[in-house]
Amino acid sequence: MVELSIVVPIYNEEKAIQGFLGKLKDVLKNVKISHEIIAVDDASSDKTYEKIKRVKGVRVVRHPYNKGYGASLKTGARESKGKYVLFIDGDGEHDPKYIPKLIRHRKTYDMVVGARQFRSSVPRAIAKKIITAFANYVSEVKIPDLNCGFRLVKRDILMEYLDSLPNRFSFTSTITMIFIKSGYSIKYIPVNVLKRSGKSKINPVKDFINFLVLVMKTSLIFSPLRVFLPFSLLFFVLGMGYLVYYIMMYSDVPDSAIFLLTTSILIFFFGFISDQISSLKLSKSA
Repeated sequence: MVELSIVVPIYNEEKAIQGFLGKLKDVLKNVKISHEIIAVDDASSDKTYEKIKRVKGVRVVRHPYNKGYGASLKTGARESKGKYVLFIDGDGEHDPKYIPKLIRHRKTYDMVVGARQFRSSVPRAIAKKIITAFANYVSEVKIPDLNCGFRLVKRDILMEYLDSLPNRFSFTSTITMIFIKSGYSIKYIPVNVLKRSGKSKINPVKDFINFLVLVMKTSLIFSPLRVFLPFSLLFFVLGMGYLVYYIMMYSDVPDSAIFLLTTSILIFFFGFISDQISSLKLSKSA
């Protein structure tokens, strides 16, 4: 019986994929649990698929057309037979030498994530801080690395949420938020990253917006009051401020102030009701 399934999502990595898989296999020789390697080729347009097939001991699954990074992880998860699933990107950024450190905690934690230690470009660092700060707020937990693709997950829990996870790069961010808000245990292991082969597949502007939207959507499912409450307070402060100012200046009550205060109350109750519905759903699924 296989205990650990290693899933490697790959897209157009013909220059480095054989070397990476060879390095991965060398590390796994010293891992004393039964394992399998599943390489998922997301319809590469170069010779990636042909080169993967030459590597012995690797099961290859190929998409008929490009579906996205998240879809590749889903395919690998569905094909996996192990009790635990370890995701590691095939672009060479993640160093396989850290795998023993991750799997060491597999029985204690529901998910073990590699927390990357590196310096990004200024625009990317700013975008990452904004997304992480928002994710920290809605999750009420400090997240060292929101979207690292190097992670170990218990398969039975992963399969519960698999169909709800996105098909693009936001897969990792979403699963992090879901595990936190569902109360599962997460362990972060500091890992150094290597220079990736080729260019990043992430579109900075498009994926930044998608990350924010998905964090928002996930928070609305699991913790809606954390999203509604700030807007409610904003409208309340604006309404009260305008009401006090208008009474002091004109001894009258303006319609716009009443509108802002009413909106504040409505937003709060929408958030409160949504939060109760969310709590009922979580208690039923528990």
